[in-house]
Amino acid sequence: MLPAAFPKICQHAYLAVASATHIDIEGAVAGMRSVVYSENGPSSVLRLVERELDSPAPGEVRVRVSRSGVNPADWKVRAGFLFPPSGDVVPNLDGSGTIDKLGDGVVRFKVGDRVWVSSEFALPRGGTAQEFVVLPVERVFRLPDDVDFDLGASLGVPTFTAHRALSSIAGLEHIYPGALAGATVLVSGGAGAVGHAAIQLGRVSQRFGLVAGTLGVCLERSC
Repeated sequence: MLPAAFPKICQHAYLAVASATHIDIEGAVAGMRSVVYSENGPSSVLRLVERELDSPAPGEVRVRVSRSGVNPADWKVRAGFLFPPSGDVVPNLDGSGTIDKLGDGVVRFKVGDRVWVSSEFALPRGGTAQEFVVLPVERVFRLPDDVDFDLGASLGVPTFTAHRALSSIAGLEHIYPGALAGATVLVSGGAGAVGHAAIQLGRVSQRFGLVAGTLGVCLERSC
């Protein structure tokens, strides 16, 4: 069983990562805590462990995690829907926090920048259910000051999934303003995280009607 204070599962399914790290005698961070599992199963297989703190390689950044987002893919992988774990696995693909350290060659960010992140299944450094996570800079995105960390931790998987769906039906690599001008797209389950993101990206893509299941979300007065 995990201590009640770590991790804290919030109402909106965000995993709040504790902020207590180990400090060496010179004041540098020396270690961290991570949530891991080494066998498939329910949430009871999760364990709290002490781990060494990784340093970012060239082209990577280290993020002090404030929120760790829990997606269906995270618990399904843990439950064994896809593949068994190999050693200790740190779960959770999405998260948010602040830049703690930069690898060589990183110029897009500075220490202290607020960011949201989205990792990958095969990321060797683990997911975001830990106090610090090291990621390639391509998986790290700036979080505006007026957007809280809870929202930042919920952006990655749903938004990328919605973007992939919309761009694929249009035969495009990226969605941009006007990319789907004049099109009508049906979003099934528009109240869910992916559906909500698809509606928002649809608005950015300009001038097409959207119907979300029985909710009937429409973006044009003429609908």
